[in-house]
Amino acid sequence: MIDYYFAMPTSSSVVFGLTYSTIPSVLVFFLFGHLSFLLYREIKEHKWVNWVGWISAIIILLWFVFEVSQVKQNNSFFGWHFYSDIWGISFIQGGTYADLVSYIPFTFLIPFWFHISRRSKMDRFLGNLSYPLYISHVFVIAVVIQANGWNVISSPSEDVIAIAASLFVAVFLSVFVEGEIKPLRDRVRGFAR
Repeated sequence: MIDYYFAMPTSSSVVFGLTYSTIPSVLVFFLFGHLSFLLYREIKEHKWVNWVGWISAIIILLWFVFEVSQVKQNNSFFGWHFYSDIWGISFIQGGTYADLVSYIPFTFLIPFWFHISRRSKMDRFLGNLSYPLYISHVFVIAVVIQANGWNVISSPSEDVIAIAASLFVAVFLSVFVEGEIKPLRDRVRGFAR
């Protein structure tokens, strides 16, 4: 499709980056995240939040298990459908509006899960990986594809390599880059430690 519009060849990793990580396609998830934060701010002082948090954690885990089981059945994961075009290159295509609407209950369950995991060091570490992972994963996946001479990532073992490389880079960025910059940023802002 990109080839058609721009009359230029593009690799699948470029198409993946253009279709998946553009502002319109991810903006809705940032908005859902902000909505979750606003809800958390309103509910965090209530006594019933803990037990609702555990119920939400169970629901989220069951939903995740259900979605993982759907990958094998209908070749989709959380509304993202995998297919091949006429050139034999695999792409990821977003789901329908119904798939997007299915994220709304998740948006309202997350604040309760945040509440029960707010003091967890592991949760904080994993949460600190989210931005480094977000900014580096497309680049890392493209490097993995090029380094191995693949056209696309098309097997579970290739998925594991791409995921492991993305996590490695995210941990590196979080620990060595952000870890060094945060004290400097805090001093500039006046939050001396």
